[in-house]
Amino acid sequence: MRANRLWIWAVITQSVSSLAFAHHQPWWALNILFVFAGVTQMLALRYRYGKKGLMAGALLLAILVCPLSPASYGLAGVALATGMVVATGGKTPGMQLTGIIVSGLSLCSLNGGAHLLSLLADTLLFATLPTLVFPLMAVSLSIQLCPDGCPRFMPRHFFYMAYAGHLLVLLILMQLR
Repeated sequence: MRANRLWIWAVITQSVSSLAFAHHQPWWALNILFVFAGVTQMLALRYRYGKKGLMAGALLLAILVCPLSPASYGLAGVALATGMVVATGGKTPGMQLTGIIVSGLSLCSLNGGAHLLSLLADTLLFATLPTLVFPLMAVSLSIQLCPDGCPRFMPRHFFYMAYAGHLLVLLILMQLR
């Protein structure tokens, strides 16, 4: 069900995303919701069909990598999303560690891979570490503000509306420029 909702929102927001980034990305570049939808679909297929579903989901992600590369982080983004799922949902400590390693490597690739060898400390301190620490702080804060049994921290479907809204704001700003 979540995968279907993500696919729908990915398609809905694609036109606004394409218009907002028209002068920066090719028209066929897919927005980040396609990464989330693809990884969620792979997990749903794995859950329902086992290894065959996992292979079908991996094939789907392989097909999506090219149109995701210009605007939505491509293979590194898919690896980050998959790694985070494995890190947070892994059933064994070994699987969780694998997810953490994959996530860390993909973050290094996304956030300054070209500078990793020449500026290792700067890349890790200013590019990679914040993208690990800030989400963990946000999740920790939301857990403290809304303990078990508490209603939602954010309204249902907030993320989809906020994503579409921020793309619309970017589009308007691009038009005013």
